[in-house]
Amino acid sequence: MPRDCATPPRPAVKGPRRPPKLSAARAAGELTAVVAGVSAVVVFVPLTSRWFVAATASAGPPAGGYAWYGAARVRGAAKRWGLVWGGKDAENLARGLYHSGLLFALALVPAFAVRCLVRTPTVPHPAAYLFWCFVQDFLFFSLGLRAIERLTSGRVAWHRHLAVWATAGLFGLSHFPLGGFMLGTAALAVFWGYIFLQCRLLWPVTLSHFTLGLMVML
Repeated sequence: MPRDCATPPRPAVKGPRRPPKLSAARAAGELTAVVAGVSAVVVFVPLTSRWFVAATASAGPPAGGYAWYGAARVRGAAKRWGLVWGGKDAENLARGLYHSGLLFALALVPAFAVRCLVRTPTVPHPAAYLFWCFVQDFLFFSLGLRAIERLTSGRVAWHRHLAVWATAGLFGLSHFPLGGFMLGTAALAVFWGYIFLQCRLLWPVTLSHFTLGLMVML
């Protein structure tokens, strides 16, 4: 075939730019903030304290502000935190949501057990509780779980499972000193951690948290 009739080569198609990897320093800082917050709750304003609601509510604006700042100014943070979908195609998203639905169905078992066997606090106004679910999930899963996953990656073969269970332990501890409620919420947080890993989105976690929380505490 003559040279001038040859099919011109197709330009290379560049894939989407991968978000920068979470630095160890940032991961350590975010994990330290979460652990310090849980420790402050346990020591100074446990769940039975009359100041618990006011003290924990004060975490809402800083957490929301950090989420807004990171999503707007830190490249890749919104995807890393699960605020937007960061996968490659709709098939992966559908698969992740499918497995998340299965995990939610399984989480109904410990939720019913907590409701029947454990003394639980009363739920606040549903709208306020929905916002609080988002704040908790952002702090524990978007920040805490991802930080543990990052810091243990390459060091522990099962680092993702370690991240889920360690985060669940922190989540349960934040409900000190109600022992049964601590164990119940830690068990539910295991499911929420795996939901987060399956779809890498925070919103299914928050929806599950909100739904099961209302089921347990209403």
